[in-house]
Amino acid sequence: MMNTPRLMEPDDIEVRIQQTRTGRDGKYVTVLLLYKTARTDMAVLDETFGPTNWSNSYREIKGHMYCTISVRDPETHEWVSKEDCGSESNVEAEKGEASDAFKRAGTRWGIGRELYTGPLVRIVTDYDPKYERFVVTDIGYDDKRRINRLHIASAKSGQLVFSYDMAPKSADTFDMAGAWNQTVDLLGSSEEAKKAWLGTGIKSSKEMTGERFLALYKQLKAEKEKETV
Repeated sequence: MMNTPRLMEPDDIEVRIQQTRTGRDGKYVTVLLLYKTARTDMAVLDETFGPTNWSNSYREIKGHMYCTISVRDPETHEWVSKEDCGSESNVEAEKGEASDAFKRAGTRWGIGRELYTGPLVRIVTDYDPKYERFVVTDIGYDDKRRINRLHIASAKSGQLVFSYDMAPKSADTFDMAGAWNQTVDLLGSSEEAKKAWLGTGIKSSKEMTGERFLALYKQLKAEKEKETV
């Protein structure tokens, strides 16, 4: 049986600004994106399968760069391959496309796939964060490899700029205050958050459950992501 790539740790994850806009109050609203680098994929492939038990190759199909990552099955000793295509970057297009194809092929093998399960990362600042660098300081996952805890801070000051914690305190409880704050941050106001919570059919916040909130947050996040496209 093939080994499963480990989950991403804070040092494996890069953070970049996806978009920034100015709100009506003059503050900057920024959406941050979590991503991995090709170097991380290489390191995880080495750790998971061994440096001599994987290889990669490239080919061009109709102008698109495809990368194939092949792994040797430890039981049959046969090579199993998975591939994906990349997209050009703004700098060094050909090199960027090859790197992107490699990372996407790595995702096919499960490397960093959990990064797609995270919350919409939106921060509000008094200054333009164009030249700011952000880092993941903490991350956690549930038993289905989905992100349930995420902390992001300024690399320069160390100040926490984003906090998300849905990790249950016990089998049937969750951080209600954290869930409420996360909803307010996502929707922009407590009034909108209240409408969203009551829209689930509860009569008061005391009736909110972890399962109900996660379903609601997933829906709200999808709607917000459509707005940013």
